[in-house]
Amino acid sequence: SVRDNLAQKLYDLFKKNMTEDWLWFENTLTYANAVIPNALFVAGEWIPDNEMYKTGIKVLEWLLKLQTTEQGYISAIGNKNWYSKTGEKSTFDQQPIEINILIGACLDAYISTKDNKWFEESKRCFSWYLGNNELKIPVYDYVTGGCNDGLESQGVNENQGAESTVSWLISLINMYIAQRYEFNLEE
Repeated sequence: SVRDNLAQKLYDLFKKNMTEDWLWFENTLTYANAVIPNALFVAGEWIPDNEMYKTGIKVLEWLLKLQTTEQGYISAIGNKNWYSKTGEKSTFDQQPIEINILIGACLDAYISTKDNKWFEESKRCFSWYLGNNELKIPVYDYVTGGCNDGLESQGVNENQGAESTVSWLISLINMYIAQRYEFNLEE
């Protein structure tokens, strides 16, 4: 199938490029990174390919660790300079879409593994919007209901673009569903 072929191509790139300390399919982490391991473990579950599945989960764990401060806050890879294998991780400009994608991947991992740690990780990611971030400033705007465009070194980017607000709203809806129904994993 198309899914199997594309998943295998992606998995082959990981096998070719991953090292012990760089669990990525290319030399730079850029934008919406968590969608890649999410695709790997979902495809690995459906194909089924247990090694592909385990790699996707392992890469998601690595991404979360890489994007966690010493204080335990999520610190998304900033788009100012991204993060290359041989360079430093860009701390700023962190964007809401990164958090939205991380939340979705964590919730999918929770559904798949039934391991509560993934639900807890999704809540930790979500709290980034509410001010549990390096700057301790909410990115969500409680007055307008919109979402600022991200964290910059001097504070929030006060523009409230559609991508940021939609990312916030999707995250909010996903967390509401997860909290409300707890995904009823017993079934």
